[in-house]
Amino acid sequence: MARSSRITKDNANYHIMSRTNAKAFLFDNGRLKSSIVGILKRVAAFSGVKLHAYCIMDDHFHIVCNIPKNDGPLPEKLILERIGILKGRIAADELRNKLASFKKDNAHELVEEELNRWRKRMGNVSEFTKTFKELVNIIYKKQHPYCGSIWSGRFKSTIIESGEYLRNCIRYVEFNPVRARMVHQAKDYCWSSRNDTLSGSVPAEGDWVMKRWAQIGNGKILGSRLFVELEIGINRMAFNSTRVRARQVMDVTYAAYGYRLADRCA
Repeated sequence: MARSSRITKDNANYHIMSRTNAKAFLFDNGRLKSSIVGILKRVAAFSGVKLHAYCIMDDHFHIVCNIPKNDGPLPEKLILERIGILKGRIAADELRNKLASFKKDNAHELVEEELNRWRKRMGNVSEFTKTFKELVNIIYKKQHPYCGSIWSGRFKSTIIESGEYLRNCIRYVEFNPVRARMVHQAKDYCWSSRNDTLSGSVPAEGDWVMKRWAQIGNGKILGSRLFVELEIGINRMAFNSTRVRARQVMDVTYAAYGYRLADRCA
């Protein structure tokens, strides 16, 4: 059966997760994890993505973010600034000079073509994650002998409703190292947003450290019944089944007593 299309939504919150090939512990080095965090922040700034939370584990990563809606085409100045953040000042200057050359020759259609090529890489969950995974793949293989991609296939993404569902998802992500018994408290893990200023709305550690959070599986939409059913209606054509409905999550998950997508009716 063909896989279903990824659900995309303007101004949406996403939980993104991807694993290493064969679930190998490739990121068990602290310096490498720190480099990956740095790459994540650069790619988020380049893509115009707002990070809510993140956690870099030894064999996978979690990202909770918002993909904002652009009011219009991004201006040239902002594109150059973002390229400078991602690729450095030299790359930004090279593009600036290239565009100046096009303008000098009155080739304004080439200017727009070049800018649109970069615009397509911004404000998009797939392009954001693809760029992040590609750069991590490159930096890992510079330091270690490895053939092929370090990643195990397609990343998973879940659209998250704002409010309690987003807060619970952030808790789940930042509590990963505690569940894995790597640290006693989430704040002791250096490679997650728990020590960052991203998730200021998350309750103090004592409010949730004793709770047990579990992954929701392959759900594509997470939120209230109304939210999930509305998104199913909008994205009906993205699924390879006409029998798609919302179902209540009754076990203890980060979607506690909310609703997620069921691929088929029982």
